[in-house]
Amino acid sequence: MDTNKVLEDLDRLFGQGRIDEVEGFLEQSLQTAKTEGDDQAEVMILNELVGFLRDRSKYEKSLAYGADAVAKLQQMGMADSIGYATTLLNVATACRAAGHLEASKKYFEAILPIYERHLPPEDYLIAGYYNNLSLLYQEMDAHGQACECLEKALAIIEKKENAENEIATTHANLGISKVRVREADEGIRHLQKAIAMFEAMDDKGYHYSAALSGMGEAMYCKGDYKAAIAYYEQAAQTIKNSYGENQAYQIMLENIAEVEAEMPENADKQEALEAENKGDTDCIEKIVAEEWAFFDKVENEGGRASCQNNYGEFEIMRKSQYMTWPKPLLKSYLDDVEMAKSVGENLITYKYGYMMESTAPEKFAELKDKLPLVEPERRALIDQIVEIQVGWMEEFAKAYPKLSGLARNIHTAQDTEWDTSAETYLRGELLTYSDRTLKLYGQFVAELAREGRNLTAMTMENTAHLYGYASLEDAESKI
Repeated sequence: MDTNKVLEDLDRLFGQGRIDEVEGFLEQSLQTAKTEGDDQAEVMILNELVGFLRDRSKYEKSLAYGADAVAKLQQMGMADSIGYATTLLNVATACRAAGHLEASKKYFEAILPIYERHLPPEDYLIAGYYNNLSLLYQEMDAHGQACECLEKALAIIEKKENAENEIATTHANLGISKVRVREADEGIRHLQKAIAMFEAMDDKGYHYSAALSGMGEAMYCKGDYKAAIAYYEQAAQTIKNSYGENQAYQIMLENIAEVEAEMPENADKQEALEAENKGDTDCIEKIVAEEWAFFDKVENEGGRASCQNNYGEFEIMRKSQYMTWPKPLLKSYLDDVEMAKSVGENLITYKYGYMMESTAPEKFAELKDKLPLVEPERRALIDQIVEIQVGWMEEFAKAYPKLSGLARNIHTAQDTEWDTSAETYLRGELLTYSDRTLKLYGQFVAELAREGRNLTAMTMENTAHLYGYASLEDAESKI
C-alpha cells in the first residue's frame, strides 16, 4: 500500500476543509491495508484515526482504534520499538483528552523506558513525550510537575533547527502552567511568544487555539475580563474552523459564558443563574425523597428487602442518574411523582411490576391488569430508547470491567426471578413515566447519542464522585 499517497490525500482533505470526509477516508484506507496484509500501513492509519477522532471528541472510537494499534504492534513483535512507544503516546494523549487520566498515566509510564533505551537524551521524541506528559499533569492540576516537564522539553527543542511549531507549542503549554501556579506575568510572556510564533506560520495547528485559550485564562486571572473574552472567542473560532464544534469548542463557549457572568454589569444575571442551579438541586432532592417514600412502602413477596433500610445507597444511585438530566426533564418527572403521590399510586411498585414481565412471567400474568395500560406507541418509543442505552452499557462494560462487574447484568436475556438485568430495570422505569416525561427523556437520549456522549458513563461518573472517588479511573483502579 502506498502510504505516502494516503498521507497526501489526507492532507488534501484537510487543506480543502473537507473535514467531514476524513473519518470515512481513513476507515476505507484501513480496510485496504488489512486486505493487502500491509501491517505497517495498518498501524500508521490506526494512529491517524486515533489522533483525528480524538480531536473530533469521538473518544470511544479513538481509544478503540488505539487498542487495535497497540495489539497489532504486539502481534508484530514490536513491543520494545520506538514505533510502539510512539503509538502508546498517541493512545495516552487520547485517554487524557477523554478524561481517563489514570489510564493515560499508565501509558506514559510505559513509554519513557523504551525511549531511553533507544534514543539519545536530546531526541525530538523525548521532548514530545515531556510536552504531552505536561498536558496530563495540567489535567491533574499538578502544574508544578507540568512546568518541570515543559522546561525539560524546551531545553531540548530550542537547540533544534526548524522547530518553530514545537517551540511555540511548548511555550504555550508552559505559559498555561505558569499562570496556574500563580506566576501570571511569566506565563503571559511565554504565551505571547507562542502566539507570535504561531501567527507567523501558515499552518498554525491545534496548539494555536490552546495558546489563545491560555491567554484568555491569564487575562481572566489579571482581572481583564474583556480581553479574556476576546481571546476565548478567538480560540473558539480557530477550533471551529479546524475541527468543528467539538468538545474543546464547547469548553471555550463555557469559558466565555463564565467570564461574562462575572463581569460587574452581569452580577445580577449571575445571581439568577446560581438560583436556577440551586433549583435543579432542590428538584433532585424532592424527587429522591418522594421515591424513597415509595420505595419504603413496596411490599415484597419474601418480606422487606435489606436495601429498603439503606437510604444512603438509594440516594447515591438515584442522584447519580438525575444529576445528568436537564431541568425541563427533572421538573416533568417531579410532576409525575407528585401526581402519583396525590392519587395514592406508587411508581416504584409499578416499576417492579412491569419488570416481572421478564423476571417472573407467571406472576406478571396475575397482576398485569393492576398496572397502568401501556399503549403500543409508548412501547415502541421505549424500545428505541432502551436499544441506545444498552449499547452505552456495553461500551461502558468494555472500558470499565471492574465497575461494570459490580452492577447488574446488562441484557434482559440474563434475567432470573431473583436477578434483574439493567435492560429490564430501565424498561420498567421508563414504563412509569408520563407521556410528557417520556418524550423529554427520549429527546435527551437522542441528543446525547448525536453528540457521541454515553449516559451510562455520565451516571457512573457521578456515582464514583458521590462515593468519594476522584474519577471513574480512580474507582476502577481501587475497587
